[in-house]
Parts: sequence; C-alpha cells; structure tokens
Amino acid sequence: MPERLSFNVSPPHQYLSPNVQPAARVNTAKPIRDSISHRTMATQGISGAFGEMLNALKVCLQVCLQKIWNCLSCKKKQRVQNVQAIPTSPLVPELPIWQKNLQSMPRSGLGGHYVDLTGRVAEPGFCPALGMVKLPCIGHYAHSYPILSNLLTVKLPARQLQRFPDAIKNALSNYGPDQLDLYFMVWEDIPTLLEHPDPNQAGKRNIIYHPIAFPGAQEGQTHCQNLSMGIFDAEGIEVARGNPAQAMPWNQFGEQNVHIHPRDQEGHQVMCISPDHARFHLPSHHAWSTFHSACKLPNNRAVAVFGIIVNPERRHPVLLDALSRTITLEQYKAGIQNSQLSPSLKNKVAEMLEFSQR
Repeated sequence: MPERLSFNVSPPHQYLSPNVQPAARVNTAKPIRDSISHRTMATQGISGAFGEMLNALKVCLQVCLQKIWNCLSCKKKQRVQNVQAIPTSPLVPELPIWQKNLQSMPRSGLGGHYVDLTGRVAEPGFCPALGMVKLPCIGHYAHSYPILSNLLTVKLPARQLQRFPDAIKNALSNYGPDQLDLYFMVWEDIPTLLEHPDPNQAGKRNIIYHPIAFPGAQEGQTHCQNLSMGIFDAEGIEVARGNPAQAMPWNQFGEQNVHIHPRDQEGHQVMCISPDHARFHLPSHHAWSTFHSACKLPNNRAVAVFGIIVNPERRHPVLLDALSRTITLEQYKAGIQNSQLSPSLKNKVAEMLEFSQR
C-alpha cells in the first residue's frame, strides 16, 4: 500500500532552527503608538495649513471674480448709458423746425423748389443708373418717355402719415421714421402735343417709383421686382384705360412691376424704365388734379405722396405762377387758402401742411 504523504505545517513563529533560541520579546507597542500619534499630528498640521491656504486662495479668487464682475457690469452700464445718450429725434423739437422751414425760402434744385420740414434729411439726390431724382415721378410711357416737371417737393415728417387716407395710414403704420418717406409734391403736366394719337394712350400717365425703389442702381445693371402700390382719394384723374393689368390699383394696394434695365440703342447702351405699368388717366380739361399714392419698396422701406398736377395750358396763378416767384412755403399755403380753389383742395393742402400733434 503506498505511503501517504503528510505535511505538518507549524505556526510561523516555530519556523526557527532548533539551535536558535527565540529572542526575548520587546514591547514595541508604545513607541509605535507614539510614532503613529506624532505622524498623525504632523499630518493634521499639514492638512490644516493646506486647508488654510485653500481657504485663502478661495477668498482671493472670490475677490478677483467679484472685481472682474463689477468692472464688466460698470462697462456694460456705461455702454447702455452711452447708447441712451445718443441724441434721437424727439417729437417736440420738430415743431420749431417745421415752423422755421415753413417760413424760409425753398432751396432750388431737383428741377424745382425743395423744402425739408423734418430738419433731418438732405436732398434725395439722383439714381446713378437713371440720372433721375430719387423721388416719385410721373411720366408718359413712350419711346422718349417725357417726364413731368417737378415744381415743388416738400419732405414731411413721418408723423404726417396721420394726414393720409386711412388705407395708406393703416398699410404703412408699421414703418419707422427711417423707413418711411412722405412727400407733398406739385408737378406741371406735359403739353398735349406730346400726347399719343391712340385714344387708350392719350391722357395716359405713369407713376414712376423706379428711382426710389432702386436708389443705388448702377448703369448697366438690371433690377426687376413686383411692388405693392396704389392711388387713393383721387380728384380730377381717372382709372387708366386699356389693359386693367397695367392700370394703377385704385383705392387699394396691388402689385405692379418695376423694372430697370439696359438696352442697346443705335450702337450704344441706354438705361430704361419699364414696363408700361402703374398707369392712370389724366383728362386735359382739368386745371389741376390731386391724388394720394403709396408704394412698399424693397428692403422694408415705403414712400407715400400727396400730389397736385397742374395743367400748363390752363395756368392757375396760385398753383403754378406763384411757384415761379421766390416765396416761402407758408406764403404758398396762404395763397391757396385765400384763393377761389375748391374747398376740397384747400382742405387737403391745409391738412398736409399743418403740423400733426400725433
């Protein structure tokens, strides 16, 4: 029977040679405990010092952050104050500016007299592509495209929108003062010898918003867009004859095409305004005619005009001849008020040139 192997494992302290006697036990518990105690105290001291350093750093960081925040807040507040300090155009000072300009001599230019009752806006200037003043114009769409002479242009503050018909006032009420141009204008009609023999063309006139719709257009460029526009509260003018799609919308807003483009003419390039849209009919037997018109322009802008068209063949001394003399706008207004013109025309001029308090 094979012999079973067995192992007699003694406790660790018995792994000594039989010739070696166990050394006397030394009581090391107390020194060990003292050592541990000293190390613990040292560790606690270091931890305490480190904690104090952390607290000091934390306080310093909080102070620095607070100073940075205060500095930024101060600058922000200063910027806000600077923005608020930028002078705006308050409503109250407009009245003395209005009164002063109303009694001043109009500036000559733009083919006629120009008066700015806003006190803020310079003369409109000219569209580079067309060489036309950046104002609403009236013409007769044809090969030569004659344009009516502008006798008087009055730039009105945006507050005068209250003087326009409700349809215009409601449609343009969301436009700010810097987005809205308002005018009172007087034109001299073209002679009848320039009329077209076609009965649908005779008496035809076109409102031209091209120069003010694309004021920065350059020669050779093409600009084309359908714009919302209309004629309102007309007196002495009628709806255009012929194709209704070419007629200016009447007492409502509707789209009409506004197109600037180059065209080759006898070997050189000319700039054209197209198409034959925004038409109305002007009978030749009226001495004068009036209307309101408005157009919503590109880039969130708009323009509205109260216009008077004077018949040169039936010259009216107050409306036409007075503008050939050097008079103030106040004198022109007074002349209309004291004339035998119709009450409706006198009321319209008086309202347009009366400072709106709203």
